[in-house]
Amino acid sequence: MQLFEDTSKYGVDMPEEHEAVLMSDYDAYCIFESFTAGKKEVSFTALFVSRVAKTK
Repeated sequence: MQLFEDTSKYGVDMPEEHEAVLMSDYDAYCIFESFTAGKKEVSFTALFVSRVAKTK
């Protein structure tokens, strides 16, 4: 087993859809950046769950 340093900004990879919204909407970006690290991760998880639910 090898351990690697996590160099991502948020501790997880940001979904492309999420990044696109934040890049196109400055207010959304500011709100997102005001979240705690845990809330940011939860927002990624919610987006992933939503995406999976649409494919079923």
